[in-house]
Amino acid sequence: MKRYGKVTILTNSYIRLEVEGEGLKEQLNLFLDMHGAKSKEMKYEFLFFAKDWFETRGFKAAVVVTDEVKGLKRLLLKWGLKMRTRRASS
Repeated sequence: MKRYGKVTILTNSYIRLEVEGEGLKEQLNLFLDMHGAKSKEMKYEFLFFAKDWFETRGFKAAVVVTDEVKGLKRLLLKWGLKMRTRRASS
């Protein structure tokens, strides 16, 4: 029986990636071995790349705004994430 896990990946102070599912530890190690260096090259895009990678392997993944962001900045980030998600699905 595989263990259920939850991981949060941060590349900046504005948004984070939350991933959860069974067998996450092994897949996370594989992902970081294969693609960990990309996090420095493509800070913002890395979270969306990781989200797609984990979703294709059956994990629940979401890019969300961090709790530290408040006010208008939070609203604009949430709107931007929603627009990006809408563009990616069409």
